[in-house]
Amino acid sequence: MSTQTKIKEIEDDFLDPDEPQPQPAPTGALAKREQTAPVPQSLAELAAMKGEALEVVQARIQVLETLRRAAIKTTNPEDWLLFRDKREGRVVGYLQDCGCERVRDLYGIRIFDVQEPIKKESSDGTYVYIIRGSGYCALTRKAVPDIEGGRSSQDDFVEHLEGLQKELYVRKAARANLDGNITRELAGLNSVPQEELEQAWKGTSKKIEHCRKGKGFGSSVERDGADLEVMDGINQSDLPICPKCQAPTKYVPAGVSKKGKRYQAFLACEERECNWTMNFAKWKKDFLEKKEKKEQEQKPPEEAQSPNKDEAPPLPMEEPPF
Repeated sequence: MSTQTKIKEIEDDFLDPDEPQPQPAPTGALAKREQTAPVPQSLAELAAMKGEALEVVQARIQVLETLRRAAIKTTNPEDWLLFRDKREGRVVGYLQDCGCERVRDLYGIRIFDVQEPIKKESSDGTYVYIIRGSGYCALTRKAVPDIEGGRSSQDDFVEHLEGLQKELYVRKAARANLDGNITRELAGLNSVPQEELEQAWKGTSKKIEHCRKGKGFGSSVERDGADLEVMDGINQSDLPICPKCQAPTKYVPAGVSKKGKRYQAFLACEERECNWTMNFAKWKKDFLEKKEKKEQEQKPPEEAQSPNKDEAPPLPMEEPPF
C-alpha cells in the first residue's frame, strides 16, 4: 500500500466517514458558507481567493494557536523536560514520549508503516533498538516519512533490569520514542518556551517548578531542586572564571559516582570540552583568606579623636606612688 493511499485512509477515518444523521437544512450565513469552495491548501489556491485569502490565513492561525494551548494544557509538568541556554538564560520545554500520548489524538496524528525494530549490539555487550515509521497529521495534512526512534540498554530507566526483561523494556521504549518523535514533529512541540507553558497552565495547579530539569541546570543534585545559590558561605557570583578557557565555573557537591566511589565537592568548568576542575575546599580556603586580607586593606585607618572645645580638658594623670 502506497503512502498516499494510507494517508487517504487516515483522512477518511479522521473525518468519520459514517453516514451522518439527517440535519435541518442550513439557512442564512451558514447556507452561504456551505456553498463556498473547499478550504484552499496551496499558495496558488489562496492567491485565487484574493481578498478572502487573508481571512482564511488568520482563521487557520487562530485554530492552530487554540489547539496548541489546549494540547499543552492537557499535559502535566512531569511530561516536560526543561533545558536552559546558559549564555542567554532562555528556558524551553521538551515534551517527553509519555506526554505525546496525551496530545496525539487532538491533532489527528496517525502512525503507519512501522518497521520491525533492529537490534544493534556493541562489543562491550550493550545494545540499542532502532525502529522506523511514518506519520501523518489529518488536521494540517502534513506527513513525515521514515522517522527514527530508539533506546539503549544503558538508559537510566533499565539500569536495574537484566536479561530478557531488560531487552523487552528497551524494545518497547524504542517504539514509544518513535511515536513521540513523530508527534513532536507534527505538533511542533520539540521546543516550547517556558512562558508558553506557564500561560497554558494559568489558573490550574500545574506549575513550571514541577517540570524535570535537564541540560543547563547544573548537576543532578541541582536538577533535583537544590539550586545551591550559597555553598557553605560562598555565593554563586563568587565562583572563579576558568583559568584554562575563561568560561564560567560551577560548584559540584560531594557525592558518589556511578561506580560507587565517593568524591569530594569540586569546581568544574561549564564548557563540556574543557576538563578543568579544582577541589572546592582548597579554593574556598584561599578565597576566604584573600577576601579577608582585601577587607583589611580597604578598611580606613582610625581617625585621631580631636578634643571637643566644649569639654573640660582631661585631668593630668597622677604620678605613681614611688
